[in-house]
Amino acid sequence: MPPDDAIQFLREAKVARFGTIGPDGYPYVVPKLYVYLDGMIFFHGSSAPGHFATNVRHNAKVCLEIDEPGTVYLHGNTACDTGIAYRSVVAFGTVDVVQDPEEKTRALDALVAKYADPAWQLPKGDYGELGRLTVYRMTIEQMTGKVNAVP
Repeated sequence: MPPDDAIQFLREAKVARFGTIGPDGYPYVVPKLYVYLDGMIFFHGSSAPGHFATNVRHNAKVCLEIDEPGTVYLHGNTACDTGIAYRSVVAFGTVDVVQDPEEKTRALDALVAKYADPAWQLPKGDYGELGRLTVYRMTIEQMTGKVNAVP
């Protein structure tokens, strides 16, 4: 997939899976709503401790994966001769916690713009106690996109 197409897909996709490694050496993958903004990925979580927060405090390196599965197809004469049409992006980078309240609010505004139904009529910029939310920022160091169309 050309880099511009990968970025466009990253902008449009709904859910990203973030992979981390815990202090115990085990991998952990969690789905998150996210937004691509200023060349970085922003997402949020609770300020409560959990696997993700523990893992990124231990090791800030993460892997992100998004995909859009398509049609499963047969391309030969046996059951093993199957494939699936898809688009996917995998990105590697590091995550840190956004501390600046203005940057946090800007990221949350972008998340609301991406996901909220306009009929909800939410007050703009009202996130309750901003300190209760942890906003993460992923700096992308490497990214690849793949596409497999039905032959």
